[in-house]
Amino acid sequence: ETAKKQMEERTSVYRDQVTRIEERIAALKEKPEEDLTALDKRRIVTYEQQKKLYQTQLEAMEQAVGRVSSPDAAISRKLGITALAVTTQDLFLCCNSVEGNGYEVWRMTHEFSEPTKVVSSLGGCCGQCDIQATDDHLVLAENTKFKVALLDRDGNRQTDFGKGDRKAIDGFGSCCNPMNVRCCDNGDILTAESSIGTIKRFSKDGELLGVVGKAKIGGGCKHVALGFDAQRNRYYMMNVDKDHICVLVPNAEAPELTSDEVMAKEARLGLGEKLVGEWSLDGKPLPNAKDANDAAGASAEAIRAALEAVALAKPRAQSDPYSANYFHFEADGKLTTQGGSMSSQELGWECVRHEGNTLFASQIQGNIQYYEYKIEFVSDDEATISLMHNEHVLSSNRYKRVKPEPAAVEAEAAETEPAKTEAVETEAAETGATSKGAEE
Repeated sequence: ETAKKQMEERTSVYRDQVTRIEERIAALKEKPEEDLTALDKRRIVTYEQQKKLYQTQLEAMEQAVGRVSSPDAAISRKLGITALAVTTQDLFLCCNSVEGNGYEVWRMTHEFSEPTKVVSSLGGCCGQCDIQATDDHLVLAENTKFKVALLDRDGNRQTDFGKGDRKAIDGFGSCCNPMNVRCCDNGDILTAESSIGTIKRFSKDGELLGVVGKAKIGGGCKHVALGFDAQRNRYYMMNVDKDHICVLVPNAEAPELTSDEVMAKEARLGLGEKLVGEWSLDGKPLPNAKDANDAAGASAEAIRAALEAVALAKPRAQSDPYSANYFHFEADGKLTTQGGSMSSQELGWECVRHEGNTLFASQIQGNIQYYEYKIEFVSDDEATISLMHNEHVLSSNRYKRVKPEPAAVEAEAAETEPAKTEAVETEAAETGATSKGAEE
């Protein structure tokens, strides 16, 4: 009932947002066509796009509420299994707790008889709680505690190791890791970290034996099952975002560039260079309140336009948490945005691939990819930029390249232009030769 109430409240928020956007569209369309400014027309297009996105999200949430309220759905969730492990003697299942929240581990025979609950009240982030087992111990990935725990077959804790530390080599990073574990034949334990993609090898006593490598996966809490082929010395990690399996091989066997790196390089040298620069909704530097105040000496029309632009920027940031008013894609990979929930964050960007006039680029936060940009170039100076997550569009708007004002260009040229020298005629006393100062 609590989950249903929360989802209904979220659905109500989206429904209210759709209503507010419809009111804004209606207010603009009430104006006579001849009175609509270019800014008004762009507002209508933007609001229509936002309305479509919110309606799609609203429909999905309404369907989710229906599933939550279904008794069959509630039973199905309780029957969910997050992991299983098999030894020569037992079969272990990790599943949702029958009562309350969290997870529990059940031990049974290979024929699924004699079930016994051996672990209860396990925490797990985002529906993830992994276990593995050997004949000697049961291994738990306690992702909410940043620990790996070793238990006997009856669930008695023998030891644990690990800590939450984003900088220490033996620590686990992001919000909740390790997400998955794997037992090696020699007793070592492999850990896999969601969002980060790092695989580490520990002894069963908790000593870090080394960092195996790092798989390229997207950010977020998710299942990152891993495997190890001892004969070929290869490691495997699941990348559920892309429906891929990442393969980590020894550096000596690795190609100079992987296929993904080749595509990224081609994109960087192609449309990536075109993307570099500043982009805004109207092709002008994003205004702020100071810009409006500084317009005192300008015409009434200029002042009104500046104030309208500031007013437009505010509602966008409040009503749509994802849409940005301004982007600055720098050549060194830095990214600056204004408007939306990501304005205050330190961001970066990397090219992924390009297809025709469309560029795909990763948005990087703290060396982790959480979102992706889809940039569809209409021309060299106009593009539709969409923010995406797991192939779902979160926001999409048309942007124009910000070009320097003529006065700024002239000022910059004046600063960089070498000073001219007057031609001066001088006579050499002995030779009678004449020389002139160089004129540049």
